[in-house]
Amino acid sequence: MRRFSLGAPAPEREALLARWQEALRGVEDPRLELCRAMEDGNTRAFGQALAVVQKERERSLRAQRNSLGPEVLAGEQCLWVEGVALARLADGLTLRLAKELPLVPRAARTAKPVKVPPDAWKELWRAKPDD
Repeated sequence: MRRFSLGAPAPEREALLARWQEALRGVEDPRLELCRAMEDGNTRAFGQALAVVQKERERSLRAQRNSLGPEVLAGEQCLWVEGVALARLADGLTLRLAKELPLVPRAARTAKPVKVPPDAWKELWRAKPDD
């Protein structure tokens, strides 16, 4: 996130990845591999790590099937929010991902954000319901 929102320089980002690796103490984390692939601009490594994260998500959903409410399951089976976010970050870095990714609609990857004035909320408070 420091790269995308704070514009952190490469040495700082590399140091953060090294600290993450150290904190893992030998445990593998595919999200670290995703970050490394984005840092290196490696489309192939990003795609491989993304597939691992997606499989972990599927396993987690299966394991929690009985404890999650039906509305949560219904949403999670149609849209992978983390996948959308990761794909949009990768697209922003011009990594060449597949046009279609499971549970990551192309429209969600390419949609332009709606620009709303900072004080738009005030208009909602002034609005009166139709009689």
